[in-house]
Amino acid sequence: MLITFLNSCTDFQKKYIINKGKDVSVKLKLTNKVDLEKINFYSERDSTSILKNKISEYNNFEYNFKNSGEGLLSLEMITGRSDTIFGNYYVEKGYKIELNFINDSLEYQVNTIY
Repeated sequence: MLITFLNSCTDFQKKYIINKGKDVSVKLKLTNKVDLEKINFYSERDSTSILKNKISEYNNFEYNFKNSGEGLLSLEMITGRSDTIFGNYYVEKGYKIELNFINDSLEYQVNTIY
């Protein structure tokens, strides 16, 4: 019983990392991922998608990307209920953003790492 609990704790900590630069880091924690079909990250120079198979396998995602000055990060989360949760976030080089998806909403925190 304890081994099962420890394995589930380790599984919850697994992180899927997308490295496309080192200027901005976005950490997304999925506390509730029921019906999530796809997650899209958009920055001014790049975009990337995470599909349902990765969403079901991981609870934590990290998207790192290039951004030499001021910019915008957009996050789109598409559910199987045809709902879309969308967020826009101001970013600068050195920003470290943490997002937590709970009950169909996104909690946001930003830290700078100059």
